[in-house]
Amino acid sequence: MVSGNHSTRFVSFVAGLLVSGIASLPAARAQDAEPAGGSPSATPSTDPNAAPANAYPVAPPGGGAPPAVQQSGAASYKPFLLMPFVGVQSIQNDNSNTGPGLRIGGLVGGRMNELFSFNGELLFDLWNVSNVPAGVSESAYVLQFAAAPLFHVQASPTAEIVLGPKLGLFFAHSSVSGSAGGFTLSGSESDEGLLVGANLGAFFRVSDALSLGGLINFDYLRAEWCSNDQGSCMVDDNGIKVISFTGAAQF
Repeated sequence: MVSGNHSTRFVSFVAGLLVSGIASLPAARAQDAEPAGGSPSATPSTDPNAAPANAYPVAPPGGGAPPAVQQSGAASYKPFLLMPFVGVQSIQNDNSNTGPGLRIGGLVGGRMNELFSFNGELLFDLWNVSNVPAGVSESAYVLQFAAAPLFHVQASPTAEIVLGPKLGLFFAHSSVSGSAGGFTLSGSESDEGLLVGANLGAFFRVSDALSLGGLINFDYLRAEWCSNDQGSCMVDDNGIKVISFTGAAQF
C-alpha cells in the first residue's frame, strides 16, 4: 500500500508539470513576438518641412556643382557700341537742284545701361548735284560731327528699336569748274554751322556679336560761317533739310 501511494503521487506530480508547461507556451510565444524594449512596433516619423525626394539636381561625380541651365532671351548688352551705316540721303529744300546722294558713316560710343547709350556720330554726304550745264563740273559734299545718344527699346528677344536726338557741327564744301556760254567758271565755297537732327532705327540680332537693321535720319543744317576763293560770301538764312535711309550693323 505504501509503494502504491508513492507511485500514485509520483504520477500526479509528473502530470502537473506537463499541464503547467503546456499552459505557459502561448505566453512565451507572445513575449518573443514583442519588439525589443517592450514597446509596439512603429513606422519612422517624417519631417513635414523636409524637401521631397529628388527636389534638387544631383551633383555630378567628382563633387562639382550641377550644370547651370541657360535661359533663352535677349542677349545682355555690351559696354561698347559700334554702328556703321551706308545708304542714300536727299535734300528736301525746294529748288535744291540735287538728287539722291551717297551717305556713309557710323556711330561709336558706349552703353550706359540696357536702355541708353552715348555716342558720337561721324558721316559723309556726297551731294548729287543736278541741272548742271554741259561743259561744267560741279560737286559738293558735307561732313558731320555730332553727339548722338540713343535709347534702346527691346521689342522682342531678338529685335531692338533705337531712337535719339543729335546735335553737332557740319562742314560743307562745293566747287565748280568748266565753261558755259563763252564764260570760264571756276570757284569754290565752304560753309560751317550747327546741325540738329534725330535717328530712328530697328535691328534684329543674328548672333551674340552682331545685329543687322536700318536707320532713318533727319538733319537740319544751318550755316553760320562761310568763305570762298572770291574773298567774300553771304550766309544763307534758309537751313538745309536732309532725310536719309541707310542700312546699318550694330556690334
